[in-house]
Amino acid sequence: MVRGHTARMPVLQLPGPFVVGGGASVDVCARHGSSASVWHTVMFESRPPRWTLMLAVCGFLPYLLVRTLTRRYLTVRGWPFCPRCIRLRRTRLAVAIVLFSMVPVGVVAAAAFGLAAFTPAHQAVGKALLITAAVALLAALIVMSFASYPSAAGAEVSGDGHWLLVRHPSAAFERRVEQRLNAIPLQRMRAG
Repeated sequence: MVRGHTARMPVLQLPGPFVVGGGASVDVCARHGSSASVWHTVMFESRPPRWTLMLAVCGFLPYLLVRTLTRRYLTVRGWPFCPRCIRLRRTRLAVAIVLFSMVPVGVVAAAAFGLAAFTPAHQAVGKALLITAAVALLAALIVMSFASYPSAAGAEVSGDGHWLLVRHPSAAFERRVEQRLNAIPLQRMRAG
């Protein structure tokens, strides 16, 4: 376990094999330090390298291909979540569902205004509703990405795939994980 700070936040680095082996399956959540009420299997992913975002300009398919090839992930069984974490995730999902439901309503309303009368005022309203539907779709996709279990846990995989980085870990979570790490006997590596 390594404690560190990035430019913006405190980060707890946990070794990948330790986490995959159940070392982080403790009785408190990582985000709040509250007693865990549920434990889920969570697939944590690495962030895409910044240069891959330039490929998004070239098109979605090249970005998706490179993102798939550069992605690192760790599947962790028994990651703890408290009721506040579950409520946070459900709230984000509810907001995403509302935003997604605005898309077809906006498209139908835009079509109705655009076809009702061919006056410039009706067409302007139709275009505004269509733009609003597109913005709602984009916002829904963004909110949906924050409604996942890894986002609720506040953790991601390092770029090399060897560490799980927990952002803003609670002190209780750090103590419990440190106790588990200290309980693991050190193994000597054979020379040669």
